[in-house]
Amino acid sequence: MERKYQFRETLKEVHKKNVRCFNTIATPCEFEISDCCVISIPNNSGRVLASAAMDFVDYLFTSMNISARIGREGFIDIEIKPENPEKVTEFEITIDEKIHILAADERSAAQALYYLEDLMNERKAPFIKKGKISKNLQFSPRITYSTGFGRGARIPEQFFALIAHHGFNAVLMGNGLLDLNFQYNLDNALKWGLDVYICSNILSKYHPDDPQAKEYYNNTYGKFIKTYPEIKGIILVGEAIGFPSKDTNSSGNHRSKSADNIPLTKIDTGFYPCEDYYTLVNIVKESVRPYNKDIDIVLWTYNWWSEEMLHKSGAIRKMIELLPTDISLMVSFDVSDQYTMDGVTKFVCDYSIATPGPSDTFKFEAQLAKEKGIRLYSHVSTSGSTWDFGVIPYMPMPQKWIKRYKAIYEAQEKYGLRGFIENWTPGFYPSIVSELTKKCYFDKGSDFDENLRIILKSHFGETAETVYKALDLWSEASDYIHSTYDNQYGPLRVGTAFPFYLNSQIKSPFSSPWSDFSHSGQPNLFNTLYSVRIDTDRKHWEKVAELMKEGVDLLNSIENPSEELLRLENLGRYIYHCTTTVINIHRWHKHRDLLKVLDNKNEIIKSIEELRKIGADEKYNALESIKCLRKDSKLGFENVDGYVGGEEAVMWKIKQLDYSVNVELERYVTELPL
Repeated sequence: MERKYQFRETLKEVHKKNVRCFNTIATPCEFEISDCCVISIPNNSGRVLASAAMDFVDYLFTSMNISARIGREGFIDIEIKPENPEKVTEFEITIDEKIHILAADERSAAQALYYLEDLMNERKAPFIKKGKISKNLQFSPRITYSTGFGRGARIPEQFFALIAHHGFNAVLMGNGLLDLNFQYNLDNALKWGLDVYICSNILSKYHPDDPQAKEYYNNTYGKFIKTYPEIKGIILVGEAIGFPSKDTNSSGNHRSKSADNIPLTKIDTGFYPCEDYYTLVNIVKESVRPYNKDIDIVLWTYNWWSEEMLHKSGAIRKMIELLPTDISLMVSFDVSDQYTMDGVTKFVCDYSIATPGPSDTFKFEAQLAKEKGIRLYSHVSTSGSTWDFGVIPYMPMPQKWIKRYKAIYEAQEKYGLRGFIENWTPGFYPSIVSELTKKCYFDKGSDFDENLRIILKSHFGETAETVYKALDLWSEASDYIHSTYDNQYGPLRVGTAFPFYLNSQIKSPFSSPWSDFSHSGQPNLFNTLYSVRIDTDRKHWEKVAELMKEGVDLLNSIENPSEELLRLENLGRYIYHCTTTVINIHRWHKHRDLLKVLDNKNEIIKSIEELRKIGADEKYNALESIKCLRKDSKLGFENVDGYVGGEEAVMWKIKQLDYSVNVELERYVTELPL
């Protein structure tokens, strides 16, 4: 049984111990790194390359049982030579009688060393095939949210090292408010070659035309960047920075539901693409660029897709056309994707791998950015975490992720997609998916399926083909996910801890502000009406459960499983239990609502009996899920809200479920006609 937060030890493990297989012998076409290996770096190397070189020494000792040191005239030597502007190669490794690394800068040289580590991990030996390797990072920035240790926490240096090893070159950290641990975290991120972005949570108190505005924004944004001029970029997203806009199509207010106690009838400025957003972008830009002339100002259109989908008013087009061109525009890749399956309209409410993407919203706004000449970024989720299942470390569906990579490369070709955020608050967690993502993003022309097979062989040896088949089943399962509001903000957000309300909604002590425990199925204009799609939805979720269980059984058939294999099987089993909760809440919802309208005694009794059965099924399912939770402390945990799906939350849900069935449901029995 793992203790709470034990998973954080994984976030500090940069190198696996004793990876080397001593039975392996180098072939004539391989270079062998041996004991007393010397690594030479330029005399004027800064902290990024120095850190990477020392890290490589640690890797050789920890993973390959080889002693090495940094010195002169080494068997591994590194040369920094800035590339010509027309060349895109980030690093080049030549392997013959020694290993020579030619890199564009220190960060590229560090990535070359990490790449050598990857090759040795795959070979399970300190052998590198002779020849020449040229690699470049196809997208930049690759940003990951730095959560995992809590907001505002003092993040261990090893976590930044781990992020860098997975090919990221930037982290999202902080919110623009001065923080006790920010300088410590900033220094360590920069040490490991990671740019730092912040997602602003600074109140946009004044319209930029207001006489007080310049002083206000200088004393907020300007002060922050003056204090931390190393910050690479600021991300602005509507719901966080909505402002007193003059656009008459909006309410002119943010987070205000009334004016003079009269309810507002127009939309909040945080959720409407006001035509004067360019003035807010400009004043933020003007307040920070005196302290960092190259700072990346990123406007994220996350909150504004509904305006284009619902009204086709042209507001998004007008807003983008008025933006300055020396900023970046970020458009979510999959959010608002709308499609039909088995006669019902499905809709991606938030980050999901249900569809590879991109959504029509992305295509529309990306084309506008291209026409305008603005740098294009996206939110793509490819570190592996989505809101499809909110309390797991990653979605173990690599064959589906490969479809996302291909779609992203197509967007690069068609729209000029430059970089992206790869996860939101679920944060980064190392996995076979994050390894696959790095491999595919470093080599556009590689065979992505072969990349996956190489990684699985490295992790699971002779059982890799069976694991591949299980993961293929799980990848197929993702096709049937309904990432709608009632699911993503309901049972998918907290897993098997989701309560089953009958009448009273007792507040959960483990609730999240992002959860909707009612599972009301209210119309939201983008899906088929819930009452029409509920049975089809349920059948799709039953298909998810069937495929997840088939994959679990396949993994369970492997004899003498490794600890890593058992962990993967446990993850799949937990997803199966979460899926079962979704199925049961659909069943529960239908009969719960029938009790409100039925007037036939026999039909009422039938629904009461069905609710009792559903309650018993879900109680068993939730208790079984606890076995999974105890084996992996990351399950049931969400980086912002904590253990909202953990064992204690599940046990509370069972008490609540007992109350619904044994107390509230019995009241219906007493009120039945004689």
